[in-house]
Amino acid sequence: MISATPIKISILMITYNHEKYISKALDSILMQKTNFSYEIVIGEDCSTDKTRDILINYKKQYPDRFKLLLNEKNLGAYKNAHQALQACKGEYIAFLEGDDYWINPDKLQIQIEYMDAHPEVGLVHSDADMFNVKTGKLLHNAHKELGRTHDDNDENIYLRILEDRYHIITCTVCVRRDLLFQIINSNPYEFTSGAFLMGDTQTWLELARVSKIKFFPESLSLYNLLPESASRSADLRKYIRFIKSGQDLRVHYLEKYGVPAHFSHMSLTAINRDLLKMAYDAGDSDLAIDTMHIMRKYGHDISFKCIAWYLGAQYPFLRIVFSPLIYLFRYLRKFKRFFINVKSRKSDEVVSMLR
Repeated sequence: MISATPIKISILMITYNHEKYISKALDSILMQKTNFSYEIVIGEDCSTDKTRDILINYKKQYPDRFKLLLNEKNLGAYKNAHQALQACKGEYIAFLEGDDYWINPDKLQIQIEYMDAHPEVGLVHSDADMFNVKTGKLLHNAHKELGRTHDDNDENIYLRILEDRYHIITCTVCVRRDLLFQIINSNPYEFTSGAFLMGDTQTWLELARVSKIKFFPESLSLYNLLPESASRSADLRKYIRFIKSGQDLRVHYLEKYGVPAHFSHMSLTAINRDLLKMAYDAGDSDLAIDTMHIMRKYGHDISFKCIAWYLGAQYPFLRIVFSPLIYLFRYLRKFKRFFINVKSRKSDEVVSMLR
């Protein structure tokens, strides 16, 4: 039974065609052991499967827990999330989409206790398990296994996020509601214009500028990697649009707040190289031109392959010339690495003999 006291936390969920996953997501919320009240706010975006029916059944079982927003027409993830957010009344907001779930029954209690004790912290998050639905492979403590580090004492978390070196998995996050609404209302272009395909990255960037962020190294959630989602797609052009939008967002923030001291271009260079390769594969001339413009503007290293991808995206007949050369350079680089490794091993053997 929900308490008569003010709602401590709102669990914000958006869902669309999550019939296979939604029950597990909801059960993982209901299993939470807390000494405070919470509400579950769900934006259901006109699913074509049984997702809505499942939600209505849960609402019947737990009428005081659920606040269902059953859209009459499909709004899309961006507008659906914004509408559901407006309905959240808790002091804090936790995020969980309908295809992910929490794996620790103390997830909310751990995070809220910490935030109550540390008012300077505006966002907490944790490590998570990742499950590849297509391959069936499960990666425990994904951040740790992928070599991602999260230093709570780092004064430049904003910069690390901008450099794509600090990663936040949405289904692990809790934020302060008032602070979140403050940054959204103060930055309408980033949050309500629809200029960018993602809504999370700008949230983390803006929060990192005005508050501290806390990372819990234990895995508290599971994130499902679906074959088709907003950030993953077998459709090359759809996938390119998402990656390009992420790069546009980073460039936007470089222009909005200026290039910070000690800013590393390495991650942005790598992303731009990937975009040029995608432009080459898709024959996307506009993408190639935009990407090369950014690389030149920020002084990125432009290799022969980048030039080949750039020209090949604009002039398809040049691929006949460039493709063999690109593969040749790739194999030459592999041979170079091989000989360097052999030489290194021989040097180690000599040092070992001299000891």
